[in-house]
Amino acid sequence: MISRLELLVDRMDGQLSRRRKELTDIRLTSLRSSGSTAETIRRAGHILAYAHWEGFSKDVLAQYLNYLCDTRIKLDSLKVQLQSLNYWKIFKSVAASADFSAAIGLIQQFDERSSRYFLVDSDEMIRTGNLDSQKLRSLLNICALEYRPIYQTREHFIDQVLCGRRHRIAHGVLEPVSAAELATALDGVMELCQELNEQVQEALIYDHYSRP
Repeated sequence: MISRLELLVDRMDGQLSRRRKELTDIRLTSLRSSGSTAETIRRAGHILAYAHWEGFSKDVLAQYLNYLCDTRIKLDSLKVQLQSLNYWKIFKSVAASADFSAAIGLIQQFDERSSRYFLVDSDEMIRTGNLDSQKLRSLLNICALEYRPIYQTREHFIDQVLCGRRHRIAHGVLEPVSAAELATALDGVMELCQELNEQVQEALIYDHYSRP
């Protein structure tokens, strides 16, 4: 019987494959076009490239958190980032209320970590604005995942090229996108998505979410 983890890995791979095909189609369509039509396709293609970057990243991280919830893992067996994520809403509630009794209740919950299961709203946890390098670092941190060297070396691409150009075009700036610039955006997105896909799958397969 196929395990839940195997099904999840297949789903992630399948989603990445579908996104790769769509980005490849955009590349080929832009190359087969000319004049103003090609210019329009390239501009639209850049926005689509960014959409796949944000969409895929948030989806795989949400699926990662959902998997941890569904497998009913005890809180005290998880890395401290995930334990903190579990209590994040309560942290904010206690801080906002400045209620001492609420703080006592929170400490009591901490003491019960060995009998409580990890449970978060994954959609709420990964909700963020444009996925620049800072927000990527933050999302990976709350998921107890490493901000890998490839993300560090591609920060300029993520922030200035992928997010920056997308922001300008989406807000009405008639910024041209050359064939080379579109190719760079498409290739960069697929490289980053592939890395994140492998990272999340490795974390799930080898229990990188567990305390050492």
